[in-house]
Amino acid sequence: MAQSKIRSRTARFIQGLAAGVLGTLCVLYLASLYGIINLDYTGDVPFLLWLHWCRENMGLSLVAFGICAFLYCVCLLRLNEMLNQENQHINEVESLENKLDLLINLFFGIGVIWTAIGIRNALLVSLSGLDAGTAQRMGAFVILKRLIDGGMLLALSTTIFGGIGGYVMRIIKIWILGSRLSVLYESYEKQNMAPIIVRLDTISAL
Repeated sequence: MAQSKIRSRTARFIQGLAAGVLGTLCVLYLASLYGIINLDYTGDVPFLLWLHWCRENMGLSLVAFGICAFLYCVCLLRLNEMLNQENQHINEVESLENKLDLLINLFFGIGVIWTAIGIRNALLVSLSGLDAGTAQRMGAFVILKRLIDGGMLLALSTTIFGGIGGYVMRIIKIWILGSRLSVLYESYEKQNMAPIIVRLDTISAL
């Protein structure tokens, strides 16, 4: 009993610490993205290299992805802790699993939404003020550059990141919790079927 309380307090402390770190990183990233904090890109510093890549390829979607991934980790740890307990409430387990599946689908959805946003912005930037004559004078390379600068990289990167991340989240859930969830649901189904089987045996005996 005492060990379970200590584990619960430790898990809450870690979750609170992770939430604080994630919130700080989100604030710093947004400040860098909007130019409030000026961090010049230099290839010698790995952190600035990573930050530059995120700003160019992920944009605001990285904040949404980060929040969704954090909530997923919280639900995953809670569900894992719940399955390790002796007295398991099937309704709470099922509710938490539904939240976990919702977050996985939301991770996919964020990638799709930002893909649409990136393609829309890229088309607006690249095709604004263009007609046939202007496009012929500018050339295909300039138009392609405007398309990329307008957000095409954002659209492609968020699609890849959302797809890979979503499948990885599903694999982690099945790998860590899959067998125990199957055993729990199977035992619960057998418990519900037991009274029906008894009644059928009684009717058969009569």
